[in-house]
Amino acid sequence: MLIHDDLLVEGKSKAAAGKEFEHDRFQQAVIYLAKRIEQENSWTCPDNLTIHTVHNYPEKQLFELNMDNLGIRYNTVKTPWEEWRHTDAMEGTLGLLETCTTEYVLYADVTDVVWVEDPRTIIEKFLQFNCDILFCSQVSEVAKAYFSMMHIKNQIDFRKMLDGEPKRYINAGGWIGKTEN
Repeated sequence: MLIHDDLLVEGKSKAAAGKEFEHDRFQQAVIYLAKRIEQENSWTCPDNLTIHTVHNYPEKQLFELNMDNLGIRYNTVKTPWEEWRHTDAMEGTLGLLETCTTEYVLYADVTDVVWVEDPRTIIEKFLQFNCDILFCSQVSEVAKAYFSMMHIKNQIDFRKMLDGEPKRYINAGGWIGKTEN
């Protein structure tokens, strides 16, 4: 299982009202979990799973440090551009998929995702959904990423209004899927 602070932006979280505040609670949770997880020290990546991330930072980030601390193998694609574009993650992933030899691939954002459960459990959880790819989702009144796809956002909003459920939007900060192998 992974946890994801979907409001984390450049070391700060942003409240819905636009006020910035330090993300101390997330950092404290990560430190607590890292200490608890260190005690386990028996986690590993399944042989049929490639764990993958993409970024353009010069140094390792939270997800990579978490993986190193746990001794879990992973793949990082570094983009050559100084300015990050969200399409960089997809381009880096497409390159990986061309050479990937495992049955499954998991992508996670590098700055705000950590493991809280042994990665060996994630495939069995994924298979329960009986699908080819499974994305994280987030409950949000403001799904900024959808402003370029307003017709999709409007469909989600309308459907959820009829159902009376919270609006859930796809968050590509974490996903797992089958490969063609």
